[in-house]
Amino acid sequence: MARWRHGARGVLSMDPGFGNATAMATAAAPEINGLLLNVLTDALAAGPHTLSVRSLSSTGAWSLTNSITFDVFVGIDELERLGISAGPNPMADELVLRRSSSGAPIAVDVLDAQGRLLRSERWSSDRLVLSTGDLSEGSYLLLLRMEGRDPLVLKLVKP
Repeated sequence: MARWRHGARGVLSMDPGFGNATAMATAAAPEINGLLLNVLTDALAAGPHTLSVRSLSSTGAWSLTNSITFDVFVGIDELERLGISAGPNPMADELVLRRSSSGAPIAVDVLDAQGRLLRSERWSSDRLVLSTGDLSEGSYLLLLRMEGRDPLVLKLVKP
């Protein structure tokens, strides 16, 4: 029986075959059960990503790949750099989006915590008001997609 003593190798990629992956080095460990892996996401664009992890046994065989999907959220500072504001957050009956000037359309989606699309708007003016009064208490995602840019994802709360 092979012993998984060489630690784990993780990759960040949308490609589970690791063809376009960004490899992450890890230290060798006698056992990988309960191994905690801290992944720095500072250099990742906002939006969905997949972390795939596999381990190398003492016999040189790779384990099956375990993958999880996670989202990188944009902060208020990043929105402000683009001249965009969103509030109030926590929100009540409406969420108001503003930008410094009208311009190229921005696709605006509100998703629930499971990623289901609840609202979808095309925003071209300097202000957009989204009705949120019918949303239940909980966490939501605001997804902003602009041509030529990575999507921006902002976590919203409805108390």
